[in-house]
Amino acid sequence: MFLKVVKLQIPHGLEITVVEKTLKVKNSKVGFFVEMHSAFAVKISNKGSFFLYFCSRFVVRAKYKKRNFRQLSPLLMTLERKIMHVLFGLSAGFTRQLALVGVGYRAENLKNSLLLKLGFSHEVILDVPLGVKVFLMKDTLLIMQSYSKGLVGSFISEVQKSKMPDVYKNKGVLRIEDVLQKKKVKKK
Repeated sequence: MFLKVVKLQIPHGLEITVVEKTLKVKNSKVGFFVEMHSAFAVKISNKGSFFLYFCSRFVVRAKYKKRNFRQLSPLLMTLERKIMHVLFGLSAGFTRQLALVGVGYRAENLKNSLLLKLGFSHEVILDVPLGVKVFLMKDTLLIMQSYSKGLVGSFISEVQKSKMPDVYKNKGVLRIEDVLQKKKVKKK
C-alpha cells in the first residue's frame, strides 16, 4: 500500500524544528506547534523544504492492514493542511473584513476591546483576543488580522453573533467576501 510523500516549501524567515512528534514553526515574533500522529515523520532538508511522510517503522511495529492505511491517508492530508495554514499565517498572516450594514451602525476601537453600536438601546463591547489586531478603515468597515486562521474566524463569529445578518433586509454584521442573497418577502 502506498501513501504519498508530501513536500512543503519553508517560506523565508521561518524556522522549523521537530521535537518528538511536535512540529515547531516560528518567525521572529511568534511560534506555533503542530501535533503529529505517531505514524508520520518529518525530514527537514537544507534546501528550504521539508518532507512529511509515512513512517515505515510504524508498519513493522503495529502490523497495519490495508484498512488502516486507508484511515491514515486522510490524516496525512489533514496534517498537511494544518502545517500549510501555520506556514501561511506566520509568513503573510490572515486578513478578514467585516462590514456593518444598517442605519446608525458604528464601531470604535478601544485599547483591548471593540465597541459596537448596532441599533440596540445599549452598546455591545467585545474583548479582542490576544493575537488579533483590529483596524477601522471607516466607522462601518473592520479589518482583522492574525497569525492564526482559527483565531480570526472565531472572533469574527463572535462579532457576527452580536447582530446576525438579516437575509430579508441585508443588514447586520456581514463578511465582505461572502455574498448574501436577499430573500423576497411573500406577498398576499
